[in-house]
Amino acid sequence: MSGRAGCCGKDGKDERGICIVMIDEKMKMNSIKDMMLGKLAPLVSTFRLNYYTILNLLIHAQGQFTAEHVIKNSFHQLQYEKALPDSGKKVFKLEEEAAKLDALGEVEVAEYDKLKLEIAQREKKK
Repeated sequence: MSGRAGCCGKDGKDERGICIVMIDEKMKMNSIKDMMLGKLAPLVSTFRLNYYTILNLLIHAQGQFTAEHVIKNSFHQLQYEKALPDSGKKVFKLEEEAAKLDALGEVEVAEYDKLKLEIAQREKKK
């Protein structure tokens, strides 16, 4: 079992959470240490709000929620919004790398054209 026990609560919303771990006598001490102190496994929500889920919730909530409220407060939306700054940084970095590649390619193409013209001129002189 990888991950760390005790990571209950909403990431970015709750300061702490409560987790109860039932340990069997058959478990090895290394497994317990890894479970309690090991590297956190990323928690990625697979729940997706679709049209029918929102419609059903709105029908049963009878005016307590709006569709915007439900979408904005979903765990998937929280993860999406949290990842946006990192995605923007990655896009910026890739655009910089692409610009460098374009600049390098232009110099090489210009040099190739120049050499091609020189060859053509020398062949005409023969």
